[in-house]
Amino acid sequence: VALFLKNPDHATKSVQYLYIISKTSTSVTLGWAGVPTSAASLNVKYKVATAGAYSAAPSGTAVSTGLATFTVTGLTANTAYKFQVDSNVGGTLYGSVETHCTTNP
Repeated sequence: VALFLKNPDHATKSVQYLYIISKTSTSVTLGWAGVPTSAASLNVKYKVATAGAYSAAPSGTAVSTGLATFTVTGLTANTAYKFQVDSNVGGTLYGSVETHCTTNP
């Protein structure tokens, strides 16, 4: 599987790898790697796969750059979601690649 950044110019400012570790009917645990050393914090976002805009994860968004996992809670069973992790570099948010999954029934 090949993943591509939406804007290659952001490659040194965005999280490089984003993946699903586990899922239940109401939560998804994300993992990532390649956090930019210049990032002050990370922000986890999600959306229903067919929705337009991302929303902040309901279980909170401000994540330390030292963490490599986060569990998004409060999701709906048997629903397709997309996830993204933004890195905050100098006050500007740079989006990671997207990952997606469907919660368990």
